[in-house]
Amino acid sequence: MSHLRKEYNACRKTVCIRKANLVQDRRLTPKAIEVLRLICSWYSSSNSSSDDCVINLSREEATRLWYRCGIRLATLDEKISQNEKKEGCSNNLSSEDFIEVVQRTVEDEEAKSPNVSSNLEVGTDLRFHVS
Repeated sequence: MSHLRKEYNACRKTVCIRKANLVQDRRLTPKAIEVLRLICSWYSSSNSSSDDCVINLSREEATRLWYRCGIRLATLDEKISQNEKKEGCSNNLSSEDFIEVVQRTVEDEEAKSPNVSSNLEVGTDLRFHVS
């Protein structure tokens, strides 16, 4: 096996291991959810900590979070509308709302590229294919 191929396989294995810390079976891992709650706490002006189950975000705080994460702002509006219909609450969102949107994104991406996920199994000897 060439040096380049060994390096490539080592890199793929590292990516797979890191991904497994965040996503397993198309779901966010508890560790990933913990990190997302921590990130939400950075954007929240409330005194809740990342140890709390739910962190509340104002619309302005949520907008900054959505924007910096590169998530379409339309999903923020959808989430706020859903919350208004369901709970009658206005412009506030929770960390759980954010996590739900990220989970939906993970599921969508995993469904769009199932071959990528299956090819990233630890220990897989990936080969270069030239067309």
